[in-house]
Amino acid sequence: MEKRTRKQKEKPQNFFVYEYEKLKSLFKRDKTKGDDKKTGKKEIGTLKMAFEVLKEARKADRKAFRNVMFNQVGAALTKASAPYLGSALFGAFGDIIKGHAGAVWRAGGWYVAGLFRDSMYERFDFLKQKSFRKLNDIYTNKIMSRYYVDILHKPRAFFKVDSAERLAGFAQSVAEGKKSILNNVLSWGEYAIVFGAAVAGMATVSPMLGAGVLVATGVSVMYGKYMNDKYRKFGSDIRFFKSRINEENRDIVKNASLVQSAGRVDTASQHLENRRAHALRVNRHLENTQQNESRLLSTAINWAIGIAAFAVSVQRIKETGNIGEFALVNGCCWQMFEASKNLSASFTRMQNAKYQVIDDAERLKTPRALERETGRKDFSAEDCKIEVKDLSFAYPKVKRNKEDVEQEKSEAVERGQGVLHHIDLSFDKGEMTTIIGDSGNGKSTLVSLFRHDYDPVCGKIYIGGKEIRELSDEAINRQVSFVDQKVALFDMSIRDNLRFYKPGISDDELLEVCEKSAFTKDLLDIVAPKDEAGNVIEEELSAEERKARILQALERRIGKDGSELSGGQRQRLALARAFIEEKPIVILDEPTTGLNQGLSFKVMKSLKDMAKDKTVVLVTHNPVEVALSDRVVVMRGGKVEAEGKPLDLIRTNDYMRNETLTASDYANKQELYRRTIYGVKPEKRIAELAGEEAKGGVLLDSELKEKRRLLELHRDVYVKVRKKAIESERKKQGKPLFEKKTQKEKSKDGFSPKTDEGRS
Repeated sequence: MEKRTRKQKEKPQNFFVYEYEKLKSLFKRDKTKGDDKKTGKKEIGTLKMAFEVLKEARKADRKAFRNVMFNQVGAALTKASAPYLGSALFGAFGDIIKGHAGAVWRAGGWYVAGLFRDSMYERFDFLKQKSFRKLNDIYTNKIMSRYYVDILHKPRAFFKVDSAERLAGFAQSVAEGKKSILNNVLSWGEYAIVFGAAVAGMATVSPMLGAGVLVATGVSVMYGKYMNDKYRKFGSDIRFFKSRINEENRDIVKNASLVQSAGRVDTASQHLENRRAHALRVNRHLENTQQNESRLLSTAINWAIGIAAFAVSVQRIKETGNIGEFALVNGCCWQMFEASKNLSASFTRMQNAKYQVIDDAERLKTPRALERETGRKDFSAEDCKIEVKDLSFAYPKVKRNKEDVEQEKSEAVERGQGVLHHIDLSFDKGEMTTIIGDSGNGKSTLVSLFRHDYDPVCGKIYIGGKEIRELSDEAINRQVSFVDQKVALFDMSIRDNLRFYKPGISDDELLEVCEKSAFTKDLLDIVAPKDEAGNVIEEELSAEERKARILQALERRIGKDGSELSGGQRQRLALARAFIEEKPIVILDEPTTGLNQGLSFKVMKSLKDMAKDKTVVLVTHNPVEVALSDRVVVMRGGKVEAEGKPLDLIRTNDYMRNETLTASDYANKQELYRRTIYGVKPEKRIAELAGEEAKGGVLLDSELKEKRRLLELHRDVYVKVRKKAIESERKKQGKPLFEKKTQKEKSKDGFSPKTDEGRS
């Protein structure tokens, strides 16, 4: 075995210990600059960001912003008057000791003024906090809404790298950071007024002491900035580290069923607790170190100012004989220093919030590798042909580690192994095409490019005669319906999940799309009575009862991600959405998952009807879908191996013949489809239509279509059954069995047209 180096030996094997040591080592590093050394881009300053936040908050709610400012000025002025009122009150006490007339009344007046000042300060502070809460709520809501809209416009590929839920967490962190900046910069107004009033008082009493306090203030502010710069990188890494641990913990909780199946509940729980404790321990170590260093400086400054203030107070009392000078000097001195400390602390908090905003906003940016070129063009529903010319593609390598975020901006996009190679295809309106092949051959990748999830590496994709990069995302979303294997659903009722795609949809339309997607039986099973074992009790339902049951099932809430539905039910619900949308291009990935052959035939009937005026593309392994398609594309190794009609490919393509269908399978599927859809014995349906016509009833449009189809397939049977129906109806009415008909009365199909009386 090769001998390990000393560095390798010293590296801890435990991941968390290694991370802890790496973060701790940052204490020994020099302070990091605010500039991005990789790109040369200067980081935004704290005051500039504070000014931008102020403008955003003022724009969010001008009235609340004005109320905060007004009440804050009122609170600051009443607070700043405290040393002066204290000086007057203590001066009156000195006159009482000396026995001056009216001194007691003067002291009482100043004391009442002090009480009034306290009540006014409480009033202004209450109104300020009230306005603060309102402005914070409105401003945070505006920020969050803006980031949510931004997340909803991200490329779909981004959600494979960072979940939308995690991005929402980063957006929340940015909003909290901006709210912190807003609160601190607004507090500056109060601190600044108090500081200014204290400086004015010190200038009249002891300019030298005032200058000394200003120097101490400058030292405190500069030290705070130094500390922030020193721990800038450390704090950023801590936030990222805690975010990663929280994400891993959520992953364990999310997959609770897998943890239980593996019998690792206790181990995972302990692991979760240890990781959180580790993150908190590292964060506590940082905060304790910062606070300890700040405490030492603050103690030294407090002692220096306290001694200086006492000496100046004693000197002023000796010079004036007014003990109120003690209250004035000490009050102004400490008020000045406390205001300066608050200003410094606010600036420190703003810096920390700024770093938080910068770091988390960076995580919300679309990685360079996932950026796409989009245009503003649209295409019409009439021209929905898809053309693929010399298309090649490889997935980009997306860097999302903390250390790689900045590097990614200046580096070229790296890609993995090629998935698609020089593909030339076209998908025409009016035909249903299936794409088949083993897993990992690029089928799903190809159809995802039709939705412009990624830019092609080489070659071009045309939709409606326009290159896909010239089209806007809105145009593609408006014209392309995509049903993925991984179905996303809202935690709402089934009706609301369907109505989301067509808000004004009627109950009859809902029933129709559920029937087309073979979802009706699932809906009936949801509300059907069940035995003790949970099996559905079969019942004979009238048409009205059946409709009422289905509408009742549509009101059922399906839970988060459709947890109350099975995988097949979720797939059929997604398929029903595709029928609702009625978009000219429909792309489906395994649409009949979980269906038996009979229901698959019904879904394929709906898809074939849909494909008459749309472009329909299916990714599938289902022999039923392959046999009933107009055209089949075989993909092997990221290339198109063959394309053509199913029966032709069975004769010429080994994969199609060996892995999917034989000629007898194809004939069998076609025959079973005809029997399932059109019925083995059409006499019953013909009798219903013929009986309705014999009575003089009016056929619905759907019944007229059915009549034309039955006449086309079973003309002799239809004539025979219709003749019997007429004879039976005439017997009931007491009319002769046969009446001569003039040539004028006969219609094209040999039957008498309905009279006006019969249609009334």
